[in-house]
This record gives sequence, C-alpha cells and structure tokens, in this order.
Amino acid sequence: MITNAAVLAQVEAYVALVQANYDAQYGDRSFRSVFSFENKGQKYSRIVSGGSVHAFVDNDGLLYKSQGWKAPAKDARFDLMDPESFANMAKVVRWSGGHLYVGVEGQLPKGYTIADRPLVTERIYYNAPVEAPQIRFDAALGRPTYAPAAAVRAANRPARKSRKAK
Repeated sequence: MITNAAVLAQVEAYVALVQANYDAQYGDRSFRSVFSFENKGQKYSRIVSGGSVHAFVDNDGLLYKSQGWKAPAKDARFDLMDPESFANMAKVVRWSGGHLYVGVEGQLPKGYTIADRPLVTERIYYNAPVEAPQIRFDAALGRPTYAPAAAVRAANRPARKSRKAK
C-alpha cells in the first residue's frame, strides 16, 4: 500500500493523463471506461479499468506494465517521481497501455531501480497549484497590489534590444 503523499499525487496525475487520453479518443460514446487506482497491495498497487489491469505502481513510484491481474512485468517502464521520466511518459501515454511495452521512446533503462533515480533537491509535481501571487507596493495607488508571479517576472525582465534592418 502506497502511503507517501507525493507518490500518491503523482499516481493520481498519471491516472488523470490516461483518462484524458481515453476521453480524447472516445469521449462521445455512451459507454465510458473509467481508470481508477486500487491502493491495496503490500508492494504493488493497481491501476484498473473495468475488469482489467492497466499498470502497476510500486511504493517508490515506479510504473510497471501488467503481466496479469496479480503481478507486474519484470522491469519498470517509467519513474513517476522523476520529473524527466514523467515528462517523457506524458508525451507518449496511451489509454490502451501501448506506452508500457518495451522499447517505447523515453522509457527507463532495463534493470532501473530506485537507487538509479537522479538526486533532485526540488521536486516538480505536475498537478501542483500555480504560483502564488506576489505582493508589491504601487506608489500611484498608495497601497499594496497583488500580481500573478508571471506578470511580476515579465515586468522585471530587461527590455529586448530591437533589431535594426541592414
């Protein structure tokens, strides 16, 4: 059973990606397949759709193709906790599980373990809320104002040099 909140958040983000891919292809049909996460196993948890297993996730956030209802395939395919691996997976994700077959672009190398995970001091979570607004003092109004962080960065960016035609 996965108890780490960060891993659970990334698994939910993965399930949302798979569901969005399915809905993009079959969203207008009367029968709708729903992907869900069963957090029951001691070492592996299942991502299921209807009566079949889509994939397995271990307690460390490694994603595996399913070998059957009860067991994952041998090697991990993607690392949900590694931002680069998650981004690679998000580019090729398919609701049918085609991105979980060996040899798909962006997969982890064979024999990858949690010890191979790159050291990251700051984790990037793809379902994290947007940046908080920043407070700055507006002299014209005589009071503090709130601005989105992106707007503050754009206002503080130096002006670009214009290109002159020759």
